[in-house]
Amino acid sequence: MFSIAEIELKSLAKNNLNNANIVWEDIANRILNICFTYNTKNLNQEKANFPGIDLGNPEKGIGIQVTRRNDAAKFKETIEMVIKNEVYKTFPKLKIFILGRKKATYKLDSQSWECYLQFDVESDILDFDTILNYCQSMETEKLQELAEYLKWELKCDGSINHQSTKKIDAYIEQVKKENSHIMIIGLGKQLPIEKTWVQLQLIKREDLLKMDTSKNNKGTMLTAYHEYSTRDKDVYDVETVLETGRKTVVLAGPGMGKSTLCKKLLFIAIRRGYRAIKVSLMDMAGYIRNGQSFDEALRSTMVQSLGFQLEKQEIEGQFEFIFLDGLDECGDIRKKVAQEISAWSTGHQSVKIVVTSRPIGYDFLPLEDFEHLAIQTLNPDYLNSYVEKILQELEPEHLESNIEWFEKQVIQRKIQDLACRSPLLLGFLLQMSIRKQCFGQYRCELYEQILMEWLQRSSRENEKRISESELLRGIEIIAFYMLNCVDVMYQGVYTKSKIAGYVGMYFEEELECRKLVGQQKAEICVDFWTERGILDRSYFQGEERYLFLHLNIGEFLAGKYISQMTETAKKEWTNSHY
Repeated sequence: MFSIAEIELKSLAKNNLNNANIVWEDIANRILNICFTYNTKNLNQEKANFPGIDLGNPEKGIGIQVTRRNDAAKFKETIEMVIKNEVYKTFPKLKIFILGRKKATYKLDSQSWECYLQFDVESDILDFDTILNYCQSMETEKLQELAEYLKWELKCDGSINHQSTKKIDAYIEQVKKENSHIMIIGLGKQLPIEKTWVQLQLIKREDLLKMDTSKNNKGTMLTAYHEYSTRDKDVYDVETVLETGRKTVVLAGPGMGKSTLCKKLLFIAIRRGYRAIKVSLMDMAGYIRNGQSFDEALRSTMVQSLGFQLEKQEIEGQFEFIFLDGLDECGDIRKKVAQEISAWSTGHQSVKIVVTSRPIGYDFLPLEDFEHLAIQTLNPDYLNSYVEKILQELEPEHLESNIEWFEKQVIQRKIQDLACRSPLLLGFLLQMSIRKQCFGQYRCELYEQILMEWLQRSSRENEKRISESELLRGIEIIAFYMLNCVDVMYQGVYTKSKIAGYVGMYFEEELECRKLVGQQKAEICVDFWTERGILDRSYFQGEERYLFLHLNIGEFLAGKYISQMTETAKKEWTNSHY
């Protein structure tokens, strides 16, 4: 009978228990009363959102918080809520029951509650293991009662589909793996996502109206946005998004860390025991263009690199958070996607939603009931200390010399401003500090320097199969090609064969070489920049696809290509696209 109870408890741990809270609080209440005869009742049935605790027995003075979270921050919140609302006067004996498994140890300061509560960190934090361990010494009748109750309750709630559970677990593992770090381009080193810096700024509605490009010109909008992103008041840590509003839009300019924000939010949510979805809205837009509903596009995007499909009922109620990255990358259906997000949020009240977008072209009306935040620039006073932490992670053996080089180079105000505003550019500056390269003064100059650094450092590795000038010209052509194909990006135009075919055609003409040679050089070029982290290889609808890892690098390179056109060609291209 113990084995039956263990299997059912593990199933409970894997199932989503944050939705239908009262139902699951009742299940926890019955389990605890069978095992420990607390004789508690569900307090939330008598008073909605009872402060601090969910179950209680006033005669015994026992109050129990039921939660899926297993972190010390949650326990601290519970204790503070119980004390603030004087719940301890009726329920002085606090216990916490985790719907899952607790951590090995917790650091909590008992001085903050010992005058009010009886709560022992070692013995009063209960979890499924507590129940399983207790089952080993339970009387047979009690064990039978517990096992039969669990079997009956799970069947009443719908038998757990273990195949669906495996799919969800596989997705969670995949998304954790993909988002546990960020790549420092050019160094080939990964920085743990928890080491990244992101702070947020609340945007008031009246100021949001100034950023509405449907009513104001881009200059007015950008002035309003930049004014906000450099303020030093009303600043929030990234965790605020998880703990406050249910629906949030985060605005940030190119290279300011929108995707890093989503990665960090996902990391924190999963670390706290929640289940979360993170998807690219550009990919979802592709499925929507092909006739899928928002719900279908979401599931297709979730599993496009996995070998299975997800049905609607398999993910319904299984996730607490969804992070939708890159509304600005949805092209001409951006407004439609925003409207779909709004409608979906109405039908999924238990899910917290975070959307990211660039401010340029953002129409806030479809998402006007969302709270809006802006990614805050790094305070210059903290720049050097933050850089020291990152360099310690990247190259600890040369920490002092790298810090000294960085500080010497950023004395110029323009460079410091760029470093504080753009995590992407800061990553470039860190790479140049490690390589002891001089910084330029402007963004374009920095891009140029970093590209040349990669080329010069890597020219020995490609065995002269292609020259540095050909590699640089190739990536400019790739960027120009992708810019021209934005409107048809979902029609298979970003495959390696299509990109290499386009670049090879240019090589054949500009280098006056044979078609086969031009094609070979083009393929080497694509491989080279993919290996260096400039291009990112992914999959869409089962087909390999290449994109710039950072969109603004692609935009810079496309602009560089256009700048080299003849004046006539520039005018023709501009007139045909704008």
